Amino acid sequence: MQFEELHQKLSQWTVPDTELRDSLRLAVAEVLLPAYRISSNISGHMDPEGRFHSIAVGCYNPRKSWMLEVSSASAEVQLGINFVDYFKSETCYQIALAIKDEVEDLERAGITVIQIDEAALREGLPLRKSEQASYLEWAVHSFRITNCSVENTTQIHTHMCYSNFNDIIHSIINMDADVITIENSRSDEKLLSVFCEGVKYGAGIGPGVYDIHSPRIPSTEEIADRINKMLAVLETGILWVNPDCGLKTRKYTEVNPALSNMVAAAKLLRTQLASAK
Repeated sequence: MQFEELHQKLSQWTVPDTELRDSLRLAVAEVLLPAYRISSNISGHMDPEGRFHSIAVGCYNPRKSWMLEVSSASAEVQLGINFVDYFKSETCYQIALAIKDEVEDLERAGITVIQIDEAALREGLPLRKSEQASYLEWAVHSFRITNCSVENTTQIHTHMCYSNFNDIIHSIINMDADVITIENSRSDEKLLSVFCEGVKYGAGIGPGVYDIHSPRIPSTEEIADRINKMLAVLETGILWVNPDCGLKTRKYTEVNPALSNMVAAAKLLRTQLASAK
């Protein structure tokens, strides 16, 4: 089966089992809605191009309050999804076009915040330095294909797991995402050192404020202290506040209080910054 045919078939799949469909609806009500309520009133304002200002938290948009996430082309290939007799770059371009269709469908459905996750640029970087420039060129181009047709009012997010990306920071900037979130909490802010060296990053950036791989629940004060350390490096207009990564490894009894403390810390810092002006 050709790739295009497979994509079309998969995109039309439904859940015919009514009991399973009801279970999925219940899971959405029990998992997504509580998380939405926690973070639904703490976003900064938007400019005409759809970018948020001030410290913003995670997944809220005042016009359409859902962030939808799709996998990026480069990540799929790094995970081993490749086709016989194809160069990786060609495979990435084909997957990028399929993701572009998904992104357009989401935008038509009224979704204005879409996360294309995760670019996996560093994971696929060739060991031979002579091959790195070519790789980064087509990998970044693949990412940009996925969202090249969206409106200026649609906000594109991406995420990067732990990796030493300081040496490819300019390629990350060229991805042209509106917001990038990164795993950061266990690095003691070392991943942000590149911004101390004069690199200007004009888009939003969300270094993780707590470790989602641990059951430990961080306090509001602890998260606020970490945000302050980030503000010593990053401008308030581009800083986002978010967990390190996805939360599926944690129990609800851990997730809900951790997110509540994170939102409280963001509100606290926003109040302090407003008072200082």
